[in-house]
Amino acid sequence: MLVISKITCCFPVQGYGDFDGNPFFYSAKRGVWLLDVTPLGTDPVDPLEWGVPVLYHGEGDDPTHGHEEGNARQIIEQEYEKFLLK
Repeated sequence: MLVISKITCCFPVQGYGDFDGNPFFYSAKRGVWLLDVTPLGTDPVDPLEWGVPVLYHGEGDDPTHGHEEGNARQIIEQEYEKFLLK
């Protein structure tokens, strides 16, 4: 189940929640969005910097440059569908 706990609406747009119980972090700024999903009990913010394993990573172009909450929700939902296929 996808749970979006919070999406901030100010630059940069950031989103938090979980994909089937695994925490995710979404960030969009400077024309690029990133989404990382990490194992339950870990922090998905900058996982590679902290040596946290990444269960799923997505990234792409963000034409809103981190200014649209609705665009973030749509991207997170699309990435959850891809996560399920993994």
